[in-house]
Amino acid sequence: AKPVLEKFRLFEFLGLYERVVYLDSDVIVKPDCPNLFELVPFDNFGAWLTSRHGAGFDPLIARIQKHLPDLGWRKTYFNGGVLVVSQQHRDAFVKTIEYEDEMYDHTLLNYGVQKLGYEIFDIGYKLNHTAAASRVADRFASNILHYAGVGGARVDMIRSDLRHLGLLPSGC
Repeated sequence: AKPVLEKFRLFEFLGLYERVVYLDSDVIVKPDCPNLFELVPFDNFGAWLTSRHGAGFDPLIARIQKHLPDLGWRKTYFNGGVLVVSQQHRDAFVKTIEYEDEMYDHTLLNYGVQKLGYEIFDIGYKLNHTAAASRVADRFASNILHYAGVGGARVDMIRSDLRHLGLLPSGC
């Protein structure tokens, strides 16, 4: 299995736990991060609605609805790097089809959430600060830094930011 599809294993975990916070492997959670379980209502699917910061996702939404049934889904698109989900959202993580685009797992997961009609709670960019959020805010003002879209310099940037935040000794 491709590492980018690992979040679909949440189906298994939501069979064992009432709620799960999922974090991609390329995130830094700052010590002052609020409790995501307290922030996101139990019955909501918690994620950052990146579509509020641009229309760049419209082609992905249109493309998957040409491959799968058209749901009438428009505009709403979240980044799946930080998620807060409950057992009632388990079916969003059933991966029954093979579908990939440049956003890998994100579009398929977004499609499932739309199809199932889950209410999305926007956790905002401060709890999932990707490169897309850097246009509107300084990443160090956020609680969760997500290095999606950074490319090949990702590891060096994470290491540098950990040092900047005082979370990694300078010799590492």
